[in-house]
Amino acid sequence: MRAILKKAALGATEAIKWGVPTLAHKYVLFAYDAFKTHVSLMPTPPVVKVFTKELKGYATSKSVIKFSFDTPLPTALILKIAKYRVKVSKEKDMRWM
Repeated sequence: MRAILKKAALGATEAIKWGVPTLAHKYVLFAYDAFKTHVSLMPTPPVVKVFTKELKGYATSKSVIKFSFDTPLPTALILKIAKYRVKVSKEKDMRWM
């Protein structure tokens, strides 16, 4: 997950915020975290909403996408989501949450 997100957000700063790893440029772009059964990506609620159709089959909430360890990580989808978040963050000066 980290490698995919760093590829989408070249030059982003890594930090621990709210107890989880994050990547930021001017603002936090996304957070991610690993658990026993899944890895979570937190790209902000508006970004999750944009990808609702593509995220069918994955556990989601308003601001979190969960990828189970039972299936291969959908790297192309994660990269697409991350690049979109970086784009809207820069174009619209979109802050975290």
